[in-house]
Amino acid sequence: MNRLNTVAKETWKEQIKSVSFWIMALLPIILGIIMGIVLYFMANKEYTSTDVGIIAQKEIFDMIPSDENTKYKLMSEKEAKRKIKNGDIQSFAEIENKNNHLKVKYHGESDTNPEFLQFKAKIDSIQQQLNFKSANLTTREIEEVTTMPSIDFINSAKNQINDVLAGFLLGFTLIFYFIVIIYSQIMMIDVAKEKGTKMLEFMFSNVKPKVYFGGKILGIIYTLLTNILVYVVGFVITFFEFKMLGIIDELKMLNIVQITNDDINKMLIITGFMVFGILAYTIFSAILGSLVSKFEDAQKLSTPVMILIVGTYFLALYQSNGNTNKIVEYVSYLPFFSSFMAPINLMKGVFTINQSLIALLILVVFTVLFYFFGTYVYKKKILYYKNK
Repeated sequence: MNRLNTVAKETWKEQIKSVSFWIMALLPIILGIIMGIVLYFMANKEYTSTDVGIIAQKEIFDMIPSDENTKYKLMSEKEAKRKIKNGDIQSFAEIENKNNHLKVKYHGESDTNPEFLQFKAKIDSIQQQLNFKSANLTTREIEEVTTMPSIDFINSAKNQINDVLAGFLLGFTLIFYFIVIIYSQIMMIDVAKEKGTKMLEFMFSNVKPKVYFGGKILGIIYTLLTNILVYVVGFVITFFEFKMLGIIDELKMLNIVQITNDDINKMLIITGFMVFGILAYTIFSAILGSLVSKFEDAQKLSTPVMILIVGTYFLALYQSNGNTNKIVEYVSYLPFFSSFMAPINLMKGVFTINQSLIALLILVVFTVLFYFFGTYVYKKKILYYKNK
């Protein structure tokens, strides 16, 4: 056990001392901060109060209610055109009342803008009030003609997930995809570069190949945990920075859907798929790394891993869009595929908790057996090399 930890620590130290590791670890945080700031200003722009010029009689203008996002201001036609030319306002409306019939000319950028749609709804309401006034209807008669049907919406859609699980699903899929690709490459290169070296022959005189193999994998796992720790620290710092600046409150990010115990259980199971999926792909990469004849061939032999990862990822994306059938469901039980696909089936209700646990158990058993197979291949092939 001590030798296993020694190999793991040395592998970990070698990885975290490299510049590429810190670029890989810090770049997503930097990009995340930049994206957060951009989204903040976009949201700020979207929800900033918009002034809309109104050219109308004072009586009609007083009937138009302003709201939190849109402020209506009474102005002359000359003033409205000047303000829209200077960029002080984005739109204005000319309202003419002829015998309680409103004629409106709305000057704006698009008839699909929220400001226009809200304005149209308000004008429709004002026109209805004028219609009632012209018809001399009593209060009771107005209530009768404005009675609306009572509609209760019952959601009958299948495989719906709440916003928290949807966000977790998206984050899991992307993070798992990139982690598997990056650390599979790291594992393969780390094993392949020692292929046939005298140092490795010396190491094997003191450490058994299976212990060294296990230490290598454990060292990569340590590196991954360090990477995740950097992400967590970066997320916490960024969160509190955004909170101090008021960005969190302004974006209303704290009003999230209530997380249930069932949601927590699903997240724990998905985390299990992530952990053992990474282990399975890492072992696969280590096996391929030990098979190369020389270090230069490592990139060529990484192709099968990349094809498997990318193919499974896109199959998972296809599945996440609701394209689920029995074949896809059965494939979700298979190792390598289950890491991506079983969590999606679980979140969308295709898999029950028990079905997901069965798929996870299959993955765990396979990973353990695959590890022993990997140690056998590593022991047989790692010292075999060709000199040209």
